[in-house]
Amino acid sequence: MAQGATRTLERLTDTEDALDEKLDKGSSAVAAKKLATGFDIELTGAVSGIAENVDGSKKVTIATARGGESATLFSPANSREEVVGAGENFTVPEYVVGSNTLEVYWNGLLCIAGADNTYQYKEVGTTGSKSTVIQFWDDVATDVEIYVRTY
Repeated sequence: MAQGATRTLERLTDTEDALDEKLDKGSSAVAAKKLATGFDIELTGAVSGIAENVDGSKKVTIATARGGESATLFSPANSREEVVGAGENFTVPEYVVGSNTLEVYWNGLLCIAGADNTYQYKEVGTTGSKSTVIQFWDDVATDVEIYVRTY
């Protein structure tokens, strides 16, 4: 985090407290002045990016990239003794359900997760929770290569 970030956060907290005294909870400010000293906003974790010198004078867009640790699973064609049956649990590296941090490929083609059999697989678990299981909507033959990557 940039130098002075702690002081900037303290100043923002002081500003918020001052506004709380001036505005009712349901009210909104019509205008705001440019900050004398800008600050940085940095995203880390599954998605990373940075906006530097944010001073309130314009909208901020943060270009993001996937970050953090990744894990993979590779199941080569003809390495499985049996078909992975439709609706059977298939173990993959840990991911967070619904976070778009899981990629599944069949023979190099990206599969899409979804709630019905118009998709290739579904994530198993409650949105926002960690899981290590997916289910394919169709049988996956033994001669299909499966590659899974998590972020």
